[in-house]
Formats: sequence, structure tokens, C-alpha cells
Amino acid sequence: LDVAKFLVLDEADRILDESMANDLEEIVKHLPKKRQNLMFTATMDNLMEQYEALPDDKKPFLYTGETTEATVQLLKQEYVLCPRLVLNSYIVYVIHDLYEDTKGNFIIFTKTCQ
Repeated sequence: LDVAKFLVLDEADRILDESMANDLEEIVKHLPKKRQNLMFTATMDNLMEQYEALPDDKKPFLYTGETTEATVQLLKQEYVLCPRLVLNSYIVYVIHDLYEDTKGNFIIFTKTCQ
């Protein structure tokens, strides 16, 4: 994880919820300090209120919009079901394999922060 350049959070409104704070904190402490954080969500319920409450000099860039773009044709997508018993070791294997194949350019989405 020490070579990661980005932290991407999909469904950020759910991940930033206090119930996942400990898991997220554990992940972040293993990432480089210098990285870009990208957060995506389809629902902006209370996030906009929190965003507006931030002082102007602390507000991150926020983009909201709609798109009609489809998934890029060259994007390789895979779905892996893995038994919980071997999940951690399999993720290490997948990261190693992807790093070799893509020269470090990949995104992994998981159901939980564990």
C-alpha cells in the first residue's frame, strides 16, 4: 500500500459513516500521506450540509453532475467471489497479479473496509 497514489471511496456517504470509521482509519494509516482522495456517491443527503458547514479554505473540490457516458471500451472489469476464510490472502494475490499486469493502474472495490 505504500506506493498507492489514490484512495478511492465509492458510496462515500456510507463509508464515511461513523460505523466504518475504525476500519477506514486502519486502512488510511497504511497509505502514503501524499495521495489523492477521491470520493464518489450517488446520494448526497447530509454530505452537502456537512460540506457547506466547512470554512472556505477547508472545502475540498466538489463536482456534481450528470453524465451519459458509458464505460470505456478498453476497461477490463472482473468480478471475484471468494470464501471469507481465504479473502485476505486472495486479495494480496490479486493485488500482486494486477500490479504486474497493469503496471500499478487498477481499482479494487470490496463490500467492506476489512
